[in-house]
Amino acid sequence: KGVMKRFGSARISWLTGRESLDVIKRNQEISRVFTLPETRREADRLMQKRFDIIINIDEDMRACRLASALSEKNKACVFGFFFDAKSKSARPTEGAVYWHSISRLGGSDSDVLKKANRKTYQEMLFSVIGLRFRKEPMVFRVPEEAKEYAFSFAKKHGLPRKRVVGIFPGAGKRWPLKKWGAERFALLSDILSIRHKYKVVLFGSADDSKELKEVISHARYPEMIVKAPERLSLDRLAALMSLCNLVVSGDTLAMHLATALKRRVVAIFGPTSDSEIELYGRGAKIVTEQPCRRCYKTRCARKHSCMESIQVSSVLKAALGRGVK
Repeated sequence: KGVMKRFGSARISWLTGRESLDVIKRNQEISRVFTLPETRREADRLMQKRFDIIINIDEDMRACRLASALSEKNKACVFGFFFDAKSKSARPTEGAVYWHSISRLGGSDSDVLKKANRKTYQEMLFSVIGLRFRKEPMVFRVPEEAKEYAFSFAKKHGLPRKRVVGIFPGAGKRWPLKKWGAERFALLSDILSIRHKYKVVLFGSADDSKELKEVISHARYPEMIVKAPERLSLDRLAALMSLCNLVVSGDTLAMHLATALKRRVVAIFGPTSDSEIELYGRGAKIVTEQPCRRCYKTRCARKHSCMESIQVSSVLKAALGRGVK
């Protein structure tokens, strides 16, 4: 939407990894989808395509080299990041300078600037092409096959149309400090299911298997928890999440996907920036009050991490929509 607003009736081509191909193809605003070239032949084929404008929002050196090569070949203007042959590094165009300044490539003070940042990812993204973000929505279209799968899942487990909460206790391998803790999620599940009559669906990948088992073992009423399969395609995961009226998660893929699906979200933040996340007015951010928040560290030397300081009562209030913005 932003590209169309900025450049008029543009024909948009999208370059992505093979694992994201099917998802991107379903976006009706995109005319052509290409995968990142893995062979010389694929690269040569891509270089034969005609582009008038190149937008690269990735500081990865491979992406920057490709953006610069396509720009040079087509005499096309670049927005975002490009490869600077003189410094042999990724460099930002004017609209991406701020974004670059708070990235890991931005310089010695990037950590300080990132911690102080109050712009959302969407605001910085739109700035790359000189636009102001006006709450343009995220979009994820769930295919019919996945919808049918979710319908069967809901029928099998007796999920109602209302008062279904999806809980994501995991955080993946890269950011273990994002985890709020299995005991806290278990207590939240007990309270929501017993006191407030919510149906709880527990989500997580194979990487979160240990965390999922701990949630169930700590729950006083594990029979009230419906556990989703750990190995799901992104489409089927999205379809199951669409059954939920509420999603509780850390700063994870689940949070972003729930936002795109227009679910109400309660997102829990500690080591990463809550300011960069746009919830579109559908939910709440629960942020640790510890002064070390937004540290972006993967290990913590403190006896108790910042996430452990967040009380179940605070998350519960947000889940029930009480007194939390």
